[in-house]
Amino acid sequence: LGPTVSAGEQTCSMQGQSIYKTRCGKFKRIGDGIQTDAIADDGYTFDFYFRNEPVAKKWISAGLSPMHARLLHMFEIFLDLYHRVNMDNLFNSVKFSIAAANCKTKVLTQGVFRKNSRG
Repeated sequence: LGPTVSAGEQTCSMQGQSIYKTRCGKFKRIGDGIQTDAIADDGYTFDFYFRNEPVAKKWISAGLSPMHARLLHMFEIFLDLYHRVNMDNLFNSVKFSIAAANCKTKVLTQGVFRKNSRG
């Protein structure tokens, strides 16, 4: 895993029915499927967390969202300290960036922050 990685959402497209299948919205080309939050580097997925799986209660009790709890769980299995994680506006928040910097692997996050709405 390189010093700079990306966090994003990935969809495993599927046809058929499953309780895990998620609608990806009318603006996504991939269609419907099983969604994950993922850590990727140089075109390869390093780790992923299915969105339908339960998250650690320690992050929820700290006031973070389930999406942020999934990413922090993945950050804590990094083998090195101070990885830089690039994210799009879906994932960013000040509270999340502080939690990432304070987790045991001291992850540094970067991306777009906006005053209103997400990102």
